[in-house]
Amino acid sequence: MNSSQSESIRKRIAYFSYFEQWSQETITQLCDISQLKHFPPDCVILGGPRDQKSYVFFITEGSCRVIEILNLPKKACFLNVCTLNRLSCFNIGEDLINRQIVSITQTECLLIPFYWLLERNEANIWNKIKQYLIFKIPKTEAIVENLRIEKKWQDHKYKLIRSKMKRKVETIQYSDVPYSLKVQN
Repeated sequence: MNSSQSESIRKRIAYFSYFEQWSQETITQLCDISQLKHFPPDCVILGGPRDQKSYVFFITEGSCRVIEILNLPKKACFLNVCTLNRLSCFNIGEDLINRQIVSITQTECLLIPFYWLLERNEANIWNKIKQYLIFKIPKTEAIVENLRIEKKWQDHKYKLIRSKMKRKVETIQYSDVPYSLKVQN
């Protein structure tokens, strides 16, 4: 890796507080094994055909969506589960089965080998981040349940509106029309 790339990576590493206490020697090693990748908007970053499961992604610029792919009867449904913004990380062990990470804007990620981070798991930080992501990103079961509740509510709302509209049309009397409208005719 040339010194320009190494310096770019070093600057990106400084964005993240996780690495503040690391020695210069460790940071230099990190620069040597890390990569910076740029993704255009609407690009599948993770979960596509060229998956990079062995890397942890640290978002240094831009934002991404976590998309759930639900295989429902008759069709596949793509749902936006959550948004990951600058200084977020992903692919650290959270459940990404049937999920894709897709860039929303022009996005830059710092990719660090997962095994290398686990060897330097000071204060169990990477496991804590994994647990945080598992807690914060909704599980498939919760998403399906929310869809079911939303569908039930939409059906109820539609029936309620239709019944109210039907009843109003049937019950309007000449006396219900405002006087100002009667005068105009």
